[in-house]
Amino acid sequence: NTTLKFLQKNGFWVSAFDASAKKDFAKNDWNGKNALLFGSEGYGIKSRTLNNSDFIFKVIMNDNIESLNIANTVSVVCHHIFHSIKLK
Repeated sequence: NTTLKFLQKNGFWVSAFDASAKKDFAKNDWNGKNALLFGSEGYGIKSRTLNNSDFIFKVIMNDNIESLNIANTVSVVCHHIFHSIKLK
């Protein structure tokens, strides 16, 4: 959490990805400096870390799928962010 505060102090937006989140990551403006946090598949991200994040996002999926594994989630998020910044 000390690192998160340091990043925020230096102009980074800290975005955590958690299955319990309500915000769709694809609707965010990803320009600027961003630090992305992904938790473990079994335990997710600790609540204190979530509280110290600027945003908490989820990957919106089909209602029949509970969640993606961490590697797939990171791939989807990074692909989307890369293309959304590249197009601007």
